[in-house]
Amino acid sequence: MKTLHEWLSLQTDANASMTAKRLLTVIKERRISVEEQFVLIESSFHFVMKLDQDDKRFKSARNQIIEAWTLFCNQADDQLMWYYDSMLSMFEFALINNTYAAGNVLHLSNAFVETEIADNRKALRSNHTRVLKLIDAYIEQAVRKEGTDNEHWGGGIAADLTHLYFYHTHYEGDDDLRQAVSMFIPKLITTCYVSCNNITGALLKHHPHFGSEAANLIHYFVTLTAPSNEDDYGSFFYDIAYDFLGDSDFSLLKQKRTITILPYLESYLIQWTDVQFDFFTQNFVFYSLQENGIKLVAKSKDRQKVLQLLIVTNRSTPMYDKIVQLFDDALALKSKTTKKQSSSTKSSTEGISFKDFNFKLVVIEELMYRQNILEPAFDLYAFVADYFERDINIEDEGYEIIPEAQTYFEELVLTSDHLAHVKELIFDGGLQIYTQIVPFWAGEDELFDVHSLEDASHLPNLTTLSVMSMLMADTSELEQRGIVIE
Repeated sequence: MKTLHEWLSLQTDANASMTAKRLLTVIKERRISVEEQFVLIESSFHFVMKLDQDDKRFKSARNQIIEAWTLFCNQADDQLMWYYDSMLSMFEFALINNTYAAGNVLHLSNAFVETEIADNRKALRSNHTRVLKLIDAYIEQAVRKEGTDNEHWGGGIAADLTHLYFYHTHYEGDDDLRQAVSMFIPKLITTCYVSCNNITGALLKHHPHFGSEAANLIHYFVTLTAPSNEDDYGSFFYDIAYDFLGDSDFSLLKQKRTITILPYLESYLIQWTDVQFDFFTQNFVFYSLQENGIKLVAKSKDRQKVLQLLIVTNRSTPMYDKIVQLFDDALALKSKTTKKQSSSTKSSTEGISFKDFNFKLVVIEELMYRQNILEPAFDLYAFVADYFERDINIEDEGYEIIPEAQTYFEELVLTSDHLAHVKELIFDGGLQIYTQIVPFWAGEDELFDVHSLEDASHLPNLTTLSVMSMLMADTSELEQRGIVIE
């Protein structure tokens, strides 16, 4: 009967899943010595290289091998460092020796990136210079092998190694690493864009000259000889096109990055042929705006700036006419909606004036979110979707007061009839109304504390105050009125 080491050393066959499962078991249960584990893990590198990643039969085997690597590395730092050193040595060896097929090395780099080791960051930072040299070398290999399958494999390995800096670093504290690797991203994309994806794009955002580099890449794609199949542009192209003016959480526009691109893109616009202009317009404007184009442009001055930049080129193309129509429709919608919202804030009904705005918020909570008397209930996300004065980005602004939301509640009319329904008020940091004004409010400051109960005089039927927190005012006068303080 063959040993596990022998099975790992053989060509991949129908026993792949069984072999991978045996390796995972002996590593998980530590049935063998650490020295023997080193031998088996190194053999598994070659095993993974021979697995056809497009063959679904081997998916389970591959995943089990990756899990074994993770368990092995998590046992001790010296094993993690050995693992990284051995992996990088494999990639270095493949550059100068034809023993491994390039496609097999790509299988290994794919698996290497997918390992979820607890302290991968430590090993990556220790080997940072070495990894950057490998990225550079594999990009150069892709350049030398242009027009062959090795071009894509070289670019794919380089892309995988750059992606280590997305998956194997901390969200905060490793920007120096991500900035360093971002310097290779533009050349990687222009060398082998089919190997790049949204992760490549995320790393590009750390480039110190992102605006100019992104404009250069857009120009590269616009002037590129079109592939016979649109899918051959690769996912990076469609990601950056969709994010250019889109409304997703990763939108370049939401991150204020589209505007940094425009000054550099402007010089390219005049160079483009009509066909290239329409290609850009179709992919970077209409594709990114999707079906909500009119509304999104109406809400955003930055999107309007992009359209204006295109309009001043004064082209005679079908897409140019669509851009002009989109811009006109968006401005018309904005004008119409702004007038409607302005008139809706005016009321012939005389409202009650409150001296303490935070007290008014507690009253609104009772009437709007508990009794459903004030309808429709205010929903910040729905409000932002239909707000046209500016583009409010809740994800970025939600840790502070959203001024427009606060203004809405300040101007909300409460009548004597409304206030007659209030019998109980709850003072608690968990009230829903607070997150309508500061979406990500943690309740750890005094922002919504109530310092006066003078406005309680507007509530003739008030019987109870349920106080958890937030109330900083003296309640003795209300208690004399017979109001219960809980």
